[in-house]
Amino acid sequence: VLYWHLSKRDRHITQCNINACFPHLSDAEKLRMAKSSLSHTAINLLEGTWAWQHQYAATSKKIRNVYGLELVEAAEAADTGTIYLLGHFGNWEVFGSIGAHYAKNMTGLGREFGIPLLDEHIRQGREHSGIEMYPCTKAGLQQLYKSTAEGKSTAMLTDQQPSLKHGLFAPFFGISTLTSLLTHDMVQKTGATVILAGFVRLPKGRGFDLHFLEADADIYSNDLTTATAGHNRSYEKLIALD
Repeated sequence: VLYWHLSKRDRHITQCNINACFPHLSDAEKLRMAKSSLSHTAINLLEGTWAWQHQYAATSKKIRNVYGLELVEAAEAADTGTIYLLGHFGNWEVFGSIGAHYAKNMTGLGREFGIPLLDEHIRQGREHSGIEMYPCTKAGLQQLYKSTAEGKSTAMLTDQQPSLKHGLFAPFFGISTLTSLLTHDMVQKTGATVILAGFVRLPKGRGFDLHFLEADADIYSNDLTTATAGHNRSYEKLIALD
């Protein structure tokens, strides 16, 4: 409740996005969704700090059901590298330990905030949970490509806003949206399999359901426009879980 009243900017952005993406909802439904969204954001901050301090033995107790695990098993058996596409949805921080349990040599990119103590705390927390973090630099990207091509797994947040140079406008909930090209480039250069991964937070602190889903088939297309549209349809599929 405090976050809703005090965070004018986040409240405004959330309401704008919901109005754009779900025009069919009533005003009351949109308001209820916006308040719920900000509530979950606040909860996520608290859960994230807990997730950084615990490994699979503890975090797995928060997982009630796992769906689509056969997709992970097939991808890992193929040994061609796997990209796990997540979004800022549910609690992506929990994926460090859970993903590292199911997948081989889980890696990821870490964007820094420019505050040394905070950046180091987040990096150490994520690596403690089981995922190896690379810096969000040219050298870090090169290492990510190399490890994926070698058959390792990487966790990637699919909804980061890119620069115009590294993005393409593609439909997202029917709206032309600047979309990162990183997934397309990695798939084309490494031959990796793409799996969607999303946590749905259960009511009253009961934990999470973890869903692994097939990505839209177009995400593998050689055509940039087709692949980027497939990327966004994949993320829509993830959001539709909740």
